[in-house]
Amino acid sequence: MEFEWEYYVKIAATFKRNIRPLLLNLHFAANSKADSLLLSIQFIKEQLAKNGTLHKTKASLFPLGTIPKSVQPYLFGKPPIKVLDIDKYEFLLYQQLNNACEAGNIFIQDSNKYRNFDDDLVSESVWQNKTELLQNLGLDKLTMPIEEILANLEKELEYWLERVNRRITNKENTHPLLNE
Repeated sequence: MEFEWEYYVKIAATFKRNIRPLLLNLHFAANSKADSLLLSIQFIKEQLAKNGTLHKTKASLFPLGTIPKSVQPYLFGKPPIKVLDIDKYEFLLYQQLNNACEAGNIFIQDSNKYRNFDDDLVSESVWQNKTELLQNLGLDKLTMPIEEILANLEKELEYWLERVNRRITNKENTHPLLNE
């Protein structure tokens, strides 16, 4: 795994050139599971806006709450000097950001794929009049009791079962597949 993290240092210029502009221009929101990651991202954005680079920021100022214990040995220098490797830290945040977006814990407001699910829902104030709203849609099944819907579906299923059986018995359906 150490070779993997050393590789990230080698490609740091590439991900800074390609991913950093996205990070700086996208607006993120998070649920409570990703609050610490969102704080780390905000810190990175602020430091880049202020200094133009992360290397001018003291390593001791970086929020470390998002670094899993399993990864810590790869992000810090060898003892006795345990200094945070800024490039590895930045790449870790990009990995975590990707994972959090995929999991639905971080949202990108201007995105179709990574929007907050709540943005697609009807607001609470509108939903207060749900009976009237559902009736105005003209979709009867949304206002019918579930027992009535199930009874109608059962009748329809019986009709089709009888029809298929009748066609098989009358040899109208010449291609039935019967498992015996």
